[in-house]
Amino acid sequence: MYSMLNGNNENNNRELKGVCFIMERRVLIVDDEREIADLIEIYLKNEGFATEKAYDGEQALQAYGQKPFDLVILDIMMPNMDGLEATRRLRRVC
Repeated sequence: MYSMLNGNNENNNRELKGVCFIMERRVLIVDDEREIADLIEIYLKNEGFATEKAYDGEQALQAYGQKPFDLVILDIMMPNMDGLEATRRLRRVC
């Protein structure tokens, strides 16, 4: 089944009827203000997202290097490494 989804099957144009794929979307929340990160996490979890939190740019880079994320929500004004620099570095990894 995996080969049909990634295009490696000769019948990859055929529809998959009656098959439901549920993939949990992963979101990395990066904010030095823990209360804000917690609030964002609550809202996202209520909508069915899997979340992980980091509290500065370095932690964000470490987390992103360990697991893939579908979305990164990133504060701009953080100590040590601001969100803009973290974004630049994350883009190099992608």
